[in-house]
Amino acid sequence: MERFGEVYFRAWSSGSLLTEKLENDCIQDLMNHAVHAQRSLAPALRQVLAYFHQQKKKSGVDAMLLNLYEPFLWRSLKVANPEVRANATWVMVDAFPLLDPDFNTEEKDTLLQKQFDLLLMLLEDPVPTVRSQAVLGVFRIMSLFWELMPSVTIKNIVTKVMQDLAFDSASADVRESVVKGLITLVDNHLCHLMLKPILPQLQSHIHDTSEKVRVAMVNLLLKIKGVRAIKFWEVVPVEHLLSRLEIDSAPVVRRLMTLLFPSFLPLDKSEQEQVPRCVALIQTNPGATRVFYRYSQHFMDVQQTANYMITLCRKILECIRDEKKKQESRDNSLSESQNSDEEEELTVHNTVVMKGFVEILVILWYNITAKLQESRHKKIEQDLQQKFCLAVPEMLKTFEDPEISLAVILLAGHLPSSSVPVLSRSCLSKLKKMTVETEESLYGCLLEAKCKWNKLGDLLEVIQEWISAGLRGGKKEISAKKGKDKRKSVTFAEEENRSGPVLAVRYLTYLITHPVCRAAILSHHVQELQDIQQQLKQSLSGIQTRLEQTSNVLNDEVLTQYFVMYCRLTLLLQDQEKFDGLSALVAVIDWAEESVLPWIHSADEEVKVQRKRSVTSSASRHDLCLQILKSFLQVCSNCLLVGMATPNFVLKFSKFCTNILSSDDKWSLLSDITSCLYHVTEFVLSQEEEDSESSCELVELLSKVLLSLQRKSQQVPESDNTVTSSVRAPLTETLTCVYNRGGQVTLKQSLTSSVITTVLDELTQASVKGSLELTSEGQDCLPPMSSLLVSVISRKTKTLRTFLAELEYRVQSCPSPDLHSLQGCVHLLCSLSKGKASTSGIQECLEAVEKHLKMLDPPEEVEKRSIYDTVTQTIEDCKKTLSRI
Repeated sequence: MERFGEVYFRAWSSGSLLTEKLENDCIQDLMNHAVHAQRSLAPALRQVLAYFHQQKKKSGVDAMLLNLYEPFLWRSLKVANPEVRANATWVMVDAFPLLDPDFNTEEKDTLLQKQFDLLLMLLEDPVPTVRSQAVLGVFRIMSLFWELMPSVTIKNIVTKVMQDLAFDSASADVRESVVKGLITLVDNHLCHLMLKPILPQLQSHIHDTSEKVRVAMVNLLLKIKGVRAIKFWEVVPVEHLLSRLEIDSAPVVRRLMTLLFPSFLPLDKSEQEQVPRCVALIQTNPGATRVFYRYSQHFMDVQQTANYMITLCRKILECIRDEKKKQESRDNSLSESQNSDEEEELTVHNTVVMKGFVEILVILWYNITAKLQESRHKKIEQDLQQKFCLAVPEMLKTFEDPEISLAVILLAGHLPSSSVPVLSRSCLSKLKKMTVETEESLYGCLLEAKCKWNKLGDLLEVIQEWISAGLRGGKKEISAKKGKDKRKSVTFAEEENRSGPVLAVRYLTYLITHPVCRAAILSHHVQELQDIQQQLKQSLSGIQTRLEQTSNVLNDEVLTQYFVMYCRLTLLLQDQEKFDGLSALVAVIDWAEESVLPWIHSADEEVKVQRKRSVTSSASRHDLCLQILKSFLQVCSNCLLVGMATPNFVLKFSKFCTNILSSDDKWSLLSDITSCLYHVTEFVLSQEEEDSESSCELVELLSKVLLSLQRKSQQVPESDNTVTSSVRAPLTETLTCVYNRGGQVTLKQSLTSSVITTVLDELTQASVKGSLELTSEGQDCLPPMSSLLVSVISRKTKTLRTFLAELEYRVQSCPSPDLHSLQGCVHLLCSLSKGKASTSGIQECLEAVEKHLKMLDPPEEVEKRSIYDTVTQTIEDCKKTLSRI
């Protein structure tokens, strides 16, 4: 766009007879439009004018700009329209200072002070956008024209900005602009003396609730880092920076790393300087230390990382050797003062630092694991393994803290199992001794180590044994003894194995979700996974047995976990050869329809049965059914989400969801099915076939969901919004997804028809109950479901027109509508006419309703007569409202 400005400027500077006409008809017209244009067009016009502003040093340009801007620019800064004020602010900043060289000194000072006063006025503008742009503009002017500005003006501006605008709670943009403006000011070395005492006032901005303000603040610190007169840690203390490094988002953390990395990990310094800085970082904030070294891979290459790891490893070994020497030479007669002096040094007893060192080694090794697989880095990997093969066994012997031990085990996973024989042989026994109370971190490191050593075979065998025990209800197989021993033939497993059935699921969950473990198990143990998957399939018969109440030895929680794991493994193995996971899931759908859905009705019967029987169970059959179905719906949704589904599977799954809604009288799974509806909709819309069987089934499922929502909402008080709130997000996404996509005309019409049916039915029921208000003040006055659906439909004008056209057709085609349905329809149209949506099509619908209303004889009953009069009056009021729009 600046090229156009150059053309205008050359034409103006040519000195032809058309100069005056060019100024008045072209240049000033551009200036006027740059101030009054819409926000999207104004930047382009300012780019055209920027060429003129850059040529102010040439003769006559200053005077010309002042003469052309003066008639409207000062006035535009005070108009009521905030967009015009914002545009005028940018234009004045770009053209500053507007002066005529022919003016005398007093006239120049007066005009210049006028512009400064206008800038101060803009800093107090009530609109945040204008204030934000004024802040940026003022700082830009201060940076370029610092010497021209009176000290009083500078003081007034800085005071206003630092006391008010820097802490503007109404707008994060204003706070961000203050920080960005200060960055601009740092470029002028004359401002440094003024900035040094005021910048620390902004240290709280590093904790601002807005991410963009925090990003701007770190950018300011990075800018200050290159200024000798100001130290960034004097502006924001390092403790504050580390606290943000620990918890902040990636954009902020990346900039903080650029700021802090040279301070805490100076690659150009010796080991004697690197280690103390690492210790200081650990002692200041251990959490930030982990984040720091996780992001350090962007600042260090593989060789530098390996050298630093060896440095830390050497320091740990030194501490271990020093501790051994102290133990050998320790004399019982040493005084307490000597002991206290020793404790001040870095020793293995400094748990925080030692834990930090080991965690850093683990993180750094993770950072370079992928790169170490490259042939050019094999030598580095060999050097690391050679060094740590000596260090890790020493660490395992020395450190007793459980958290340090876990980190050392993770470190040992990167070494050959032969280097840590004691640990590699004891992993399985430790895993077998875990209990249900064991935290994931305790067994996760052992599982990860076994995966890296490729020693999962024995563990998978143990998992299969535990699963078998779980399917038997935690009991051993009956022995062949007779006589007195026969009553002892059924006993519980040993104490250490009671948690096995639950641990089997937890271990499998970790193995298939953790990236390192999942890659290892799918590379070397696919057959074992398939065997476990087939073994878990027995949970289906176990669930069926439990529901039939023929046995009470199976635990509901374990059965549910086994069932979910069976489904998850089925999906995980889908890509393996000769394994059809989707067919297996379809079989599960058939099984659920046959064996689970019939029991979902029996909630009341279950209570009666349990009153007569003393059956000990973790949950009722009804609760078990709900949990099984809920878990399976989640698995199928994940299948759709990752793109593994096929049209046949989606069709089967849609019918299954519809059957659940038909069977579940209490609609306990309604919110789960609504979430599934969104994923089904996404899949159907991605298909090229418009009139497919899946589309028809989708419409039926949506209709069933809407009908269930309507019925469930009728069972709760009107003040209770739990029904609509639980499905608002997925249902909104579903309808938005359909109406925002191109094509699928038939599907859109069918969905619109279902929505209209639901809305009119709810409004009609409300009219029958007498709960419709006499006057509608918008969509918020509609019943819950109608309000939700109409709010989505009315977002786009095109969608609303389709909705109104279908509504008009529905009204006209209705042979004999009753008074209540007409009232509901009028109530809907009135709410739409008073909303922000487009009113096109409402008039036609009102005429159709009025035509039907005239066909009805005025009722004689007082109540119905009142409704009749209300509908008639509402139609007239709505027409008047539409005529004024």
